[in-house]
Amino acid sequence: MFFSCGNPFKALFPKKNNACMSSHLVSLLNNFETSLRVSIAELVPKDDDKNGFITVSWMIQAMHSLCEIHQCISTLMTTDVDLPVSDMEESMYADISSKLLEVCNAFTSELARLNHGNMLLKFAFSDPDEVSLSHIDCWRQHMASKNPRIENCGEVLSNLVESMSDDHDLHGLKKKVNKKKKKQYEEEKLLMRALYGVKAKTLYIFSVFAAAFSG
Repeated sequence: MFFSCGNPFKALFPKKNNACMSSHLVSLLNNFETSLRVSIAELVPKDDDKNGFITVSWMIQAMHSLCEIHQCISTLMTTDVDLPVSDMEESMYADISSKLLEVCNAFTSELARLNHGNMLLKFAFSDPDEVSLSHIDCWRQHMASKNPRIENCGEVLSNLVESMSDDHDLHGLKKKVNKKKKKQYEEEKLLMRALYGVKAKTLYIFSVFAAAFSG
């Protein structure tokens, strides 16, 4: 069973990491991580699902779910926790966003390639009395070709996954605790954990998409 151990984000961040956080922030974090866990679990196919894992309907559901959780983290950052973002943090997440945008562009190009192949196939069978062999040959060659953008997705996603090993390490943040107000430190800690979870879900979905498009 998926997440049979409970909330995996709590396993990554033991309870002792909540010791210096106010009860209000702990409650916000628990609610967010619970919502995140449930949203990921909903994307896991049921045992009796005969349609398999990667379907168009699953992809649509996954993208809706991803949009919802990004809206939730936006609300958490701007409404629940009104914390200004430092230049370093802005640069770091701008880099992550640019890499994710690169992957999104690769997915878009692959969808365009598949649509073009579908168009060639429709042309081939547009005349019920005569199948166009030339269009079928074009379709075969087109579908046999590789999309270099999709082939590059694996490396981009792998680098992002590797970078997550540092995301839940609060050591660097602890070094700054004496230079910050306690409230600001607590809020930064909450946001680091919340963003880690959002990144985990995003990479999970993008990795499935990349696997589907790469065949």
